[in-house]
Amino acid sequence: MRISKMRPMADENGFVPMGAYFEFLARDLAVANAREAAQRDALDEEDRRLERRYRRKECEG
Repeated sequence: MRISKMRPMADENGFVPMGAYFEFLARDLAVANAREAAQRDALDEEDRRLERRYRRKECEG
């Protein structure tokens, strides 16, 4: 996960409220999970396509 600063959310003492902190983490984690799932789906589709290609060549060969 990429590190990002939370300064705009800090109060006058420089502390970030716990609820806002965990909400921030959950939002970034959800985005990272969605990105990883999309990448995994693309790689799975590529694997299926390559398997079909090689099976076809084995049948012809």
